[in-house]
Amino acid sequence: MFKKLLALFKSTPEKKSTQQPTKKKTSKPKIESTRIGKLGEHKINIQLDQLPKDCRHLNDLLDPNPKSRTGYS
Repeated sequence: MFKKLLALFKSTPEKKSTQQPTKKKTSKPKIESTRIGKLGEHKINIQLDQLPKDCRHLNDLLDPNPKSRTGYS
C-alpha cells in the first residue's frame, strides 16, 4: 500500500505528440501582494497582543536591502 501511495507522487514521462499543446486558461484570481502583506501583519499583531504587557515590540520598520527592488525590506 505504501508503494502505491508513493507512486502517486512520482512524475511520469510525458508522451511527445505531433499536435501543438493547447494553453489552459485558469480563472483563479490573483491576490494582490499588498493584501497578503496586510493579512500577515494582522496575524503577527494578534500573536504580539498575547505577550505580557511589560513586553514591547516595534513594527513597520524598514531595513536597507540593496538586493531589493525598492532598496528596503
